[in-house]
Amino acid sequence: MRRFSSDWNIFMNKIRDFFEENDGQVWFRGHSNLGTNGDHLDYKLNSSLFRQRGDLQSILKLENDYTYEFFHTGYNLHKIENIWSLMFVMQHHGLPTRFLDWTTSLPTALYFARQGWQLGKNKPSLWLVNPIRLNELLNSSSTIEVLRTEQDYFKTVRSLQNSRAVASIKNSNRINAQQGNFTMQGSLLPLDEEVYQAGGNSRIITEIEIPDAIGFDLSIFLAMAGVNHFSVFPDLDGLSKVITTNRYD
Repeated sequence: MRRFSSDWNIFMNKIRDFFEENDGQVWFRGHSNLGTNGDHLDYKLNSSLFRQRGDLQSILKLENDYTYEFFHTGYNLHKIENIWSLMFVMQHHGLPTRFLDWTTSLPTALYFARQGWQLGKNKPSLWLVNPIRLNELLNSSSTIEVLRTEQDYFKTVRSLQNSRAVASIKNSNRINAQQGNFTMQGSLLPLDEEVYQAGGNSRIITEIEIPDAIGFDLSIFLAMAGVNHFSVFPDLDGLSKVITTNRYD
């Protein structure tokens, strides 16, 4: 009977070390690091909006344009008038925002890291962050705020000088299923570089490479945890993908 490999145990112990050092206050993010041509590409901890432009003024203008167009043209479909709530719907549907997805669920993060994995080509990785220490370092506050939807969104982001961890508004089944939270980007630097430039270290944020040697172990772990496309995307599209990838012999 097969057992989990020693490489898997080493990998999981690295996660456990960070988890215990941070008293369980950990969010996870999985990166497939898969380039468009199938080769390895190191994805930075930048939000999708900040990947579009290289200066803050251009980013603010683009954010305003995206939001106006989505709010105005799509209103009959989303019926949302609060900009904060609208942002999470925009994120849900793939429009670039300043929010970077994290999860409190390790299996969910590993599921995303595994997507498109081609052994010997791309090298997926797992990011871990302590959101409390992150906010203490970058914002002098340990609070993980639940975003207050009565605040003026654009007034808030114009005054945002550093990134910060925020609790998501659970306004979709997908966010709930993925146990999602967010960091809200305020700096042009990727989040890890922003932390290190501010004097932080790998006890606040760290990256663990997922080696080829644990590919099979990871597949078994996710199957045992019941994590699949439908559990992460609990809608008919998610169910359809699971059905088409199942074996019916």
